[in-house]
Amino acid sequence: MSSFLRHCVFVFVFVCVTAAVSAFAADPLPAPSGPVILTVTGEIGVTNADGAARFDRDMLEALPQASFVSYTDWTVGPQRFEGVLLKDLIARIEGCGAEIFARALNNYGAPIPWSDLQEFPVLLALRQNGEEMRIRDKGPIWIIYPDPRPSLAHVGPHNDKMVWQLETLELR
Repeated sequence: MSSFLRHCVFVFVFVCVTAAVSAFAADPLPAPSGPVILTVTGEIGVTNADGAARFDRDMLEALPQASFVSYTDWTVGPQRFEGVLLKDLIARIEGCGAEIFARALNNYGAPIPWSDLQEFPVLLALRQNGEEMRIRDKGPIWIIYPDPRPSLAHVGPHNDKMVWQLETLELR
């Protein structure tokens, strides 16, 4: 095994062990009081269900909020998206791993590399142009990557990872 690969394995194990040990000192995650709109499983240190972190809309809106204007291949013109940064959600539940697998209500799924969380402000959008996102409008949660280019001929480089009607995330 190369020294670089050994270093990567060491860092991965260190992060996971650190997250697991600090889970005992973490703030507990409350149980959802409304309908669950997101369930996170896998390598997480803070749960509120059997091996899972389940969130209703109020719980997600209680986390730090972020917003940005972006273009997508499914909307016309600039759109303002608001919600929770994926890295903030993962930090709250003390998650770790090499990738995040996102799955939609219709069972479409896509892997999101862990490195995307450092490179981009990946947003779990709950609102679009100030309106709560509904299932028929790609909600209640749509994974959004920033895209400042308004070109009509543009195909977004992250389109396959922009899962709408997000239902679950698995950290692995």
